[in-house]
Amino acid sequence: MCRRCNAHPGPRGKSRQRTPYHILDNFVFGQEAYFLGFPYGLYTSFANQKQAVALIKQGYISASISCRAIYPDGSQDEALTLLDGLNNPGFSGGPVVAPDVSVPSHPLKLIGVISGYRNENMPLRVNGQAAANASVATNTGIIFVVPIQRVVEILKTYLDIEERK
Repeated sequence: MCRRCNAHPGPRGKSRQRTPYHILDNFVFGQEAYFLGFPYGLYTSFANQKQAVALIKQGYISASISCRAIYPDGSQDEALTLLDGLNNPGFSGGPVVAPDVSVPSHPLKLIGVISGYRNENMPLRVNGQAAANASVATNTGIIFVVPIQRVVEILKTYLDIEERK
């Protein structure tokens, strides 16, 4: 069975396919996605030059929601895609790609750009007891992605403004 499109051979070699719930053009809930970033200023030396280290991580397409669901002053009409996966500082602005399940070879397609992730403050515990007025920010695994169509609109607007200067 193909994990990307849920197609698999059925009895007697007949093809059988489930109908996935599409949230983006040619992408479905629960589908894997990959994102790239440069967390924590990691670098390596190569040929005596300092090189930034890019990391590639995996998450799963989980939802498409209104910006207002995350940001109280956000637009009700603008959408964010949510990934389930662990992100770190340094991934914001990085590309998100996912296999296009509408094409048999499942080529990777750019679906958006990382906007951030959600932290939750958890009480700090010392020897099993909650410390007074102390908490630790914990990564919830919820990653915010600006859909690529919106990124293109923003870039076009910016370029139009720059051309008029």
